This record gives sequence, C-alpha cells and structure tokens, in this order.
Amino acid sequence: MLLRNSNYISGLLEMGEPEQLYRCQQGMLELHDYLRPVIADHQAHPRDDLIGALLSPQAEGLHYTREEVISQCIMFLVVGYHTTANLLCNGLQLLFEHPKQREKLDR
Repeated sequence: MLLRNSNYISGLLEMGEPEQLYRCQQGMLELHDYLRPVIADHQAHPRDDLIGALLSPQAEGLHYTREEVISQCIMFLVVGYHTTANLLCNGLQLLFEHPKQREKLDR
C-alpha cells in the first residue's frame, strides 16, 4: 500500500495525463487515512522519534497541526522511498558496469 501510493504521488511529477492527477489524489488520500490513527497514537503516547519531534512544540514556539504532520510524513515516505530505491539501483548498476571496482568490495 505504501509503495503503490508513493508511486501514484510521484507520478504527479510526470503530469502528462489527467489519470496521473487522479492517482496522485488517491494516493494522498489513502496515505492520509493510513497516517491519521498513527499520528493520533503518537499524540496519546508520545515517543522519541520523528513523528514525536514534529508533534512536540519547539523552543522557537513552532507548533504543527495534525494535518501538517500528516503532510510531512507523506512527503518523507514518498521522497525517502524513491531516493533510496534509485540510489541502490544506480549503485548496483555502476558496480556491474565496473567489475574492477566491484572486486575491491571483496577485499
């Protein structure tokens, strides 16, 4: 579910067809519905993690609403997945294209 919706949202970057916009909206709404109880649980049981940091008032007086925290979590999920997946794939491709460099990893 997370991967599918992440792909729907990132498809917005291509923006060639109206269907992409509808899928992006669907992905955003599904992730929003998924994250709502997660955020509520973090509010009821604070934790020392990223969501906890977003929910706690900052020294500068910043306070994020539940909707803003959900939006940030969606952004982290989408951006974090795609950058990591692309980095791993590109790194593996380079190792296959440069066997001498790959051999250095065996040492």
